[in-house]
Amino acid sequence: MSTLNAAMVYDDILLQTTALQIVFIILYIIVFLVGISGNLLVVFVVLRKKAMHSITNIYIANLATSDIMMGLFAIPVTSLHFFVKSWIFGEFLCTLFPMTMSILVYVSTLSCTVIAVLRYFAIVYPLKPKIGRCTCFVIVVFIWFLFMAISWPLGYFSKTIIVNDTVLCVEKWPKWQARQFFTLTNIILQYLIPCSIIIYCYVKISLALDRRSKSHVVRNSTDSEREQREIQRKRRTNKMMIYVVTIFVVCWMPLNLFHIISDFHQTFAYSPYYSLIFFITHLVAMSSTMYNPFIYAFMSEKFKTEFKDLLRCHLFCKNPM
Repeated sequence: MSTLNAAMVYDDILLQTTALQIVFIILYIIVFLVGISGNLLVVFVVLRKKAMHSITNIYIANLATSDIMMGLFAIPVTSLHFFVKSWIFGEFLCTLFPMTMSILVYVSTLSCTVIAVLRYFAIVYPLKPKIGRCTCFVIVVFIWFLFMAISWPLGYFSKTIIVNDTVLCVEKWPKWQARQFFTLTNIILQYLIPCSIIIYCYVKISLALDRRSKSHVVRNSTDSEREQREIQRKRRTNKMMIYVVTIFVVCWMPLNLFHIISDFHQTFAYSPYYSLIFFITHLVAMSSTMYNPFIYAFMSEKFKTEFKDLLRCHLFCKNPM
């Protein structure tokens, strides 16, 4: 945040190239509309029917809610902040915005992690007691409050300042080393630890399903065929969630690398290509909000059926006047 402001004081390639600005605006509008509409559809589908209130779907809805808020906050605020060349949202939003962005990224990664862990215990240890829906909702609420606390420093140290008659929203840390420490800690907590847990869980799940499938091949009964279908269904869900996690990690890694480079090489903020690189990595990160609904539609039979029913009803059902 602060490094972007530093670059905005000086001329750069993006500020001087109208065509590039138009391209970014169009792409941001596409990501904004597709991401928010798709994730609203996911949340609605999960809430619409009790049959969709599975533990995994509750966390998918939580992930979709985080993506909706990401689109509503990050895309308009970040783009307007840059193109207006001033912070026009006031002191309160200067404090709230960076903290909210950090919280939403945490919620997304932890939602994926919790899904992986729950599926790990459900498939690898099927005889252990399962977590109930009430406990699931409590965990969701706990996740949000936990990461509000972790992200609090971003809000506390974000202030508005005036530079050359321009209002900027910057992070004023007591020492720059504190900012560097916070960035590295975020990378570890948001990516390295969750990704390690997720990889471990899905590898174990895949091995468990392979063993279970081989053990049922030797039997040729109705029960065995039913079990095989159930195993295939779990494999599809497993693959779907792996795609969700992979896309999230791939989309957000460039922006995180950008922040690491900015924090440890402060002169990078004055490069004429700084804003261009920032918006490329930021746009890639924001694009992660629009892929998941398509993954659910193509890889989950339940979501596919619900999406079709909703679309069919919207097109052909007549509401009574």
